[in-house]
Amino acid sequence: MTIYGDQSPEEMARLIPDCCERICDTWLRDTQITVGRDAYYMTGTSRPDNMPPVNATVTSDGLRIWRSENLRDWQPLGLVWSLDDGPPWLRDYRVHWPGGGRRIAPEDYARLEIPEDVPVRRALWAPKIHYSPVRDNYFVVGSMNFNMGLAPQRWIGDLFGGCFLLASTTGEAAGPYRPTTQEPLTHYIDPCLFEEDDGALYMVWQDGNLARLNEDLDGLLAVDRPWQRHFDVEPTKEGACLFKHAGRYHLGFSISAHRQPAGHYSLRHEGHGDPRVPCGYQFVVAAADHLHGPYGERYTALVNGGHGCPFRDRDGQWWACVFHPPGHPDALHMDRQACTRALGPRLVAMRWVAGQIVPDIDRTRAFHGG
Repeated sequence: MTIYGDQSPEEMARLIPDCCERICDTWLRDTQITVGRDAYYMTGTSRPDNMPPVNATVTSDGLRIWRSENLRDWQPLGLVWSLDDGPPWLRDYRVHWPGGGRRIAPEDYARLEIPEDVPVRRALWAPKIHYSPVRDNYFVVGSMNFNMGLAPQRWIGDLFGGCFLLASTTGEAAGPYRPTTQEPLTHYIDPCLFEEDDGALYMVWQDGNLARLNEDLDGLLAVDRPWQRHFDVEPTKEGACLFKHAGRYHLGFSISAHRQPAGHYSLRHEGHGDPRVPCGYQFVVAAADHLHGPYGERYTALVNGGHGCPFRDRDGQWWACVFHPPGHPDALHMDRQACTRALGPRLVAMRWVAGQIVPDIDRTRAFHGG
């Protein structure tokens, strides 16, 4: 019997199908797609063409968006918003010299020669684009990587991550965009927008934090962490997303799995500091009858399928966005550099079975011609 928080090898039917190729030839992680007014729009953690993939999670330049009318053919809209154009908390680099770190403006950072062993942090992580029919406008939530992966004694300031919201100034997905506030909305990473039928706009982010945005979209109202059944030990949860189907609310997360001696995979671990080697990035979902929960038992919807970010297309069909290449999680994590280079936007067709969203293998193969 599988313990709650573990996953049996027999559940590999929820692995990314081996036919999943990139839907466009670009390096992209944390992929997410929205159904817009006139087309589909895609974004994620991106990088300039001349930057090595492994560096894009440390420093990057801003927000890139792609457009498609059929989910197959994607047109790059380019860099639609630059971190250099943001307020100081967004635009400044954090350089963590051993003798004391400090913030550096972009114009000064460009003139510095920083040794490779000195940590630098200024990257846009996991932006997500949202089209609001009520407002007839496009919004993007994103997060920064400030102080991530560093011991607290090396932090610059007290901001661990940092989430913010951009609004299109033209009503178009291509922007230009402006931040709705000069300060971060909250700490941490990986925010997602969810819009109720009445137009109320909510943000959900790391570990399942949930808050409604105020009318001006420049602040959060009371923050809630809806109750959900916990794993024991409870891991770090990333890639939060919230979506609705058949009148129920579905709260998704991405959680690193660890292989156990008995052969199963455990989602019960001590976060990113766990000494065991991760062997998968599972997309895990829990459901509730009400927005604020309680949310029930979590299940693995996609093995190695983080961030997942399910969406329903114009024909009512469901999909999940993934960025890992197909293959068994153990094999993918044997060569982490090779896996990093292979990251790119992929689509997995999804279906609903007994209230759970799971891969639709036949429709996925038909879409990818496999």
